[in-house]
Amino acid sequence: MRISRLFILLVFALTGFRTFGQAPFSSWVPPLDIPLAFSGTFGEIRGSHFHAGVDLKTKGREGFPVRAVSKGSIVRVRVSLSGYGKSLYIEHPNGTTTVYAHLKKLAPPFEKLLKEVQYQNESYTVQFYPKGDSWKVETGMVIGYSGNTGGSLGPHLHFEVRDTRTQEPLNPLNFGIQTPDKLRPIVQNLWVQKVGTLEPKPIVLEKVNDSLWSAPRQSFGGLHGFLIRMFDRQDRSYNKNGVYQLELRVNGSLLSRFQLDRMSFGDSKKIKELIDYRLYRLQRKTFLKLYDPQSISATFMEHKSLSLFNFEDGNSYKVDLKISDHSANHTYISFFVEGTYERPSTPVLPSHIPEKDYRYASKNSSIYIPKNSFYSPVQTSFEATADTLFVSQDSIPVNKGIDLRFDFPQTAANSNTYCIAKLNRKGSLDFVSSTVKEQQLAAKVSELGTFVRTQDSLAPEIRPLNFKDQQWVSRYQYLTLKIQDDFSGINTYEGRINGQWVLFEYEPKTKTLTYDFSDRAFPDGKHELEVTVSDRCQNKAVYKTQFFRKYGLN
Repeated sequence: MRISRLFILLVFALTGFRTFGQAPFSSWVPPLDIPLAFSGTFGEIRGSHFHAGVDLKTKGREGFPVRAVSKGSIVRVRVSLSGYGKSLYIEHPNGTTTVYAHLKKLAPPFEKLLKEVQYQNESYTVQFYPKGDSWKVETGMVIGYSGNTGGSLGPHLHFEVRDTRTQEPLNPLNFGIQTPDKLRPIVQNLWVQKVGTLEPKPIVLEKVNDSLWSAPRQSFGGLHGFLIRMFDRQDRSYNKNGVYQLELRVNGSLLSRFQLDRMSFGDSKKIKELIDYRLYRLQRKTFLKLYDPQSISATFMEHKSLSLFNFEDGNSYKVDLKISDHSANHTYISFFVEGTYERPSTPVLPSHIPEKDYRYASKNSSIYIPKNSFYSPVQTSFEATADTLFVSQDSIPVNKGIDLRFDFPQTAANSNTYCIAKLNRKGSLDFVSSTVKEQQLAAKVSELGTFVRTQDSLAPEIRPLNFKDQQWVSRYQYLTLKIQDDFSGINTYEGRINGQWVLFEYEPKTKTLTYDFSDRAFPDGKHELEVTVSDRCQNKAVYKTQFFRKYGLN
C-alpha cells in the first residue's frame, strides 16, 4: 500500500511535530561527551526573557569539548562581554541552526580565524558571518570548549536549536537532546485573582498521593483568573527548571494551555504581562498567569475565550490542572469551587491611559511617557526635588522606555562625570546609562522607581596580577591584570605592547584582562606595555610598565 507524502506531513502536523529537511534527528550526537544534565530548560522564565535553549551542566568546570550535533557550516561567530559571550551558530542542511554559547575558546582552527578578525578590528568583541570551506563541520566534530563567558553565572553550555528560516527557537528536547527523567513537576503555589483587585488569594493545596493535589472547597464569585508557581527536575539535576506543558480546565472545558515546543524572541517583550509583575518585583517570585486579560499571548500560550472564568452564584465548578514535563511525568491538581455572590469592587480610576502620551516637568527635571508605555491603565505618581525624581512604584510593569531628564548643576565643572542612578531595594544606587541631550542629562528607563542625578569622578583601577614592573616573563604564557570601577562600570579598554594593539580578553565576572603571548611574536628584550581603561562616565585610567621577554623560551 502506497502512502502519499501529503498524508505523512498531515500526520506530523496533527501529532504536533514539524519536519526539517531529510536528516533524521536520531543521527544527532550530544554536544557534550559527558552525561547530559540540565541546569535550565527551554522556555523557562529568566527575569526579563524566556530561556531560548537548554543549559547543560559541565560539572562546575570549564574546558569540556563541545561537538557539532550534526554536519553543517558555522555561519555566525559572536564574542560579547554579556549575553552569550563567545558563541557559534551552525546551519544544518535539514533547516535548523544550532547555537553553542558561553564557550571558553573555539577549536584551534576556528580560534585562529577568530583572532585574525579580532586583530583586524582591534577589538575583543566582534560579530561576523563566515563563508567558505574553512568553516564547515562534520557530525561530532569538536568546535570549541565549554566555558563561562558572557552573562553566564557559572560554567555550562547553553545550547539552542532554531528554525533557520524564521530564527525562532525550538525545544532541543524534541531533537533528541534529552536526559533521564522520572520525576514529576512540582507545584509551589496556586493563587486565584478576581478581576479589578490588586491582591491575588492563595489556594491551600493538600497532597493526596504522589501525582495528585487537592484543596478544600473554595467559595468565590465573579470573573477570576488563576496564577501558578511551579518547577520541574530531572534525574541528574537538582536545579529548579521550567515546566513543559500545562492545561487548565473548568467543568471539563479547556480554559488555558501552553506547550513549549517553539517560541518567538518577541515573546519576551510580553513577559511582564504574562507573569504577575507586582509579585515578582516585591517578592522575587514568578507566578505565571493562566489567563490573558489584555489579549497578549505568547507563541506557546493557547488561551481560550473563557481564560478568565465567571463563577456564578449558586453554581458548583470542578477545576482541574494537568502539569507535565517532556518525559510525560504528570502532576494533577483538582478541587471544587462554590460560586457565590460578591459585591463588585470599586474600580480605581487610573491616572494614566496607555493610548495617550504624558509629559511632566519640574524646575530641574522632566519625564516623558510615550504612548503604550504601559500595558494597561495604571495609577501613577510623580515627585521631584533638585536632584531626585520619584516615578511611582517599580512594581508597575513598563512596556516601552520612559524618558527622564535632569538639568546639570549650575556649578558643574565637568558634565561628563554626571549620570543618573536608580535607588535599589537595599538603599544603594545602581548606575543608569545616560547621555547628554540638549544640554540635559537624559536616560531611557524600563522600570519605574526613584532616580537620582549623581556624579562619578573616580577613574577605574588597573593593577597587574601575575607580574611586576621590570620583570622577566619569558616562561609565562599569559599576562593578567585586574581592572575594576567603583560605580558606573567598565566601558572600554585597550592594550598595546611596543605601541602595537594586542588582544586582551576581558572577563567581567573576575574583572580580569588576559593577554596570550602566543598571539604575537616580538623581538627579544625589553617591552613597553600600556593599558588604557575608561568607565561609562568617561573617567580614564592608564597603566604603563616595562617587562622583559625572550620569545623562544615559552
